Amino acid sequence: MCKTLSLVSFLLFVTHFAHSQQWQNLGSSLNSNVHSVEEYEGDVYIGGNFTHAGVQELNGVARLNGTSWEPLGSGITMGLVNVNDMIEYEGKLVVAGSFIEAGGLTANNIAQWDGNSWEVLGTGVSGTVYDLQIYNGDLFVAGNFDSAGTIAADLIARWNGIEWFSLATTNLVADSITEMEVYDGHLYVIGAIDSVNGIAANSIARWSEFAWNKVGEGLPDRVNDLISLNGVLLAGTTLELNHELVPFWWTYAWDGIDWTVYADSGHARTQSMTIANGALVAGVGSPSGNCYPLDNFVRYWSGGDWKEIGTEINGYVNEVDVIDGVLYAVGHFNQQAGCSLSYVASYRLPVGINVPAYLVNVFRISPNPTKGLLYVNSITPMQSIEIVNLQGQLILEENSACTQQTEYVVDLRSVETGVYIVKVQFEGGHVEVQKVVRE
Repeated sequence: MCKTLSLVSFLLFVTHFAHSQQWQNLGSSLNSNVHSVEEYEGDVYIGGNFTHAGVQELNGVARLNGTSWEPLGSGITMGLVNVNDMIEYEGKLVVAGSFIEAGGLTANNIAQWDGNSWEVLGTGVSGTVYDLQIYNGDLFVAGNFDSAGTIAADLIARWNGIEWFSLATTNLVADSITEMEVYDGHLYVIGAIDSVNGIAANSIARWSEFAWNKVGEGLPDRVNDLISLNGVLLAGTTLELNHELVPFWWTYAWDGIDWTVYADSGHARTQSMTIANGALVAGVGSPSGNCYPLDNFVRYWSGGDWKEIGTEINGYVNEVDVIDGVLYAVGHFNQQAGCSLSYVASYRLPVGINVPAYLVNVFRISPNPTKGLLYVNSITPMQSIEIVNLQGQLILEENSACTQQTEYVVDLRSVETGVYIVKVQFEGGHVEVQKVVRE
């Protein structure tokens, strides 16, 4: 039996996230997907391609008023009518995606809400906007367009509150930019990015005020989201394989010098990431129609593996965010264990309890790259070592020989050249991973 609880009365275990707890439905039933959730002036706002909540007309954007969704004027109309992202900038809520009008004004894919009415940002941009980010005090807009206002702007543009500016993209070859994140004073972007300065970029690039740069050797998979945590930039990826192979997805970490594997995602891709109580929280999901089971959860990284928050939902998550101590998930789902979720759900986090964050590089490997012998050292005894490829297939395994050892030599001379993952298990089942290159 499903019970509807208010956010005030909904109690969680205070010792950990509990798999048996359920996500709570919010407001009246929405009629389609939600892509973005954002806080503005203390309230929760959502954006997507929905048009109604019950009989209430909303048109792509809405504000949560206690237990119901309220419209923002007449909302966004005409065109595809889809909101992909929202962000607060200079005291106003900027809404972007694919639409022509906002509040009856010609906006062209981006507009802002001041709490009472809609305003336009010049004449908008010429195509779909996927992401918004604030960098050095300006609003950066990324997507699939070729102009912003009256100027040429290929895939990315800057708005200073008054007018549009382009970013030099002559040395960047890309088809679209889907996400942005600020890390270590630079703006990082991901998407269908082919090359920078004629050299393969592999899905990610960095903007440093005046020019684009590569980010190491890039990533082997398509990147879905970026987030900064504990001094590193994390990238959630999707590894594309044909249906005869079992895909395995990874979350990578960039420390400003090199990429390492931060966490594996099993057979569920990381769609969106946020930070809750100091820990990495991710909305993950598996596409249907493949030869592996559906796996749609919101999870947190415990340091050795992913642990579910709440019970499984029936579709994938577009975005997760924490607002005033409550974890929100929005996406392509409408049910959890027979209970309606209506594309947006909440989960009140424990108060004063910190979920353990991942500790980077507790064990070390050298040399990397290696031509055969790999030395593994740790500060605590290792119980087992596994070498797996990027498809998640086990290549080498050592169990009893590694017990109570803090140093081990792994022979990779019979292993083909390529990129592999070293997985070390410690006492108590704690698992950590790193990437190694076999030359």
